[in-house]
Amino acid sequence: MSIRNLSHIKKLFERVDSPDEKRELYKEMLLMTLSRATRADLVTDDTEVATVQKVVLEATGEEVSVQCVRTAASS
Repeated sequence: MSIRNLSHIKKLFERVDSPDEKRELYKEMLLMTLSRATRADLVTDDTEVATVQKVVLEATGEEVSVQCVRTAASS
């Protein structure tokens, strides 16, 4: 899952019909929300990143990289 292209987030403002698109939107929203929460105190700790990775894996079945979580956290 790449955070470089926020095309799925942009679809919040459009109609999403396909189940695949809905799933991609869910994954991207989950990653963005959890990653941003790690920056609440302006310091993203390694344990917070690991927690985000674990939750995303459990919820979506897909692994996300440390870099992806940190990029989402700072966006």
